[in-house]
Amino acid sequence: MKYFLFTTLLLGITAVHAQTATLDSKKIYASIPELVKIQDLIDKDRKEKEATINQKSQALKELEVTAVSLIEKDPKAKAAEEAKGKYEKLFVETNKLQKELSDKHNEYKNLLYKPYQDSINAAIKTVATRKKYMQVIDIQEVPLVYMDPASDMTEEVIKALK
Repeated sequence: MKYFLFTTLLLGITAVHAQTATLDSKKIYASIPELVKIQDLIDKDRKEKEATINQKSQALKELEVTAVSLIEKDPKAKAAEEAKGKYEKLFVETNKLQKELSDKHNEYKNLLYKPYQDSINAAIKTVATRKKYMQVIDIQEVPLVYMDPASDMTEEVIKALK
């Protein structure tokens, strides 16, 4: 009886394991030249915008030092109030730029990746259905402690896309 339960449990675990596959979306995206170009353009634009944000952040640090020293000398002085006002204005502006940059690039990526994402998802579904996988886990999204290389269907998805 114990042997039967152990065997049943073992077979159940094996069956569940056989129904789960993994893939590496980063490799899949890298296999599509158009997506690589899109990502390069987005990265280039991001670097340019980040340079502007870094300049504003540096100016923000300098203003903070000035404002703090003026406030320490005389918190009610006009120069201290002006420095504090400039600091707060630049702080809000810098944070707004950072949020706009992030939102803009996410929007671009979603918009430009959409047609490719649909074909990638179709290829994943095709391979998963053919191999009778019930679940597919993207290792770029879910960190795994261990992954059996035999469960990786990345190359098959790339072939299906071509």
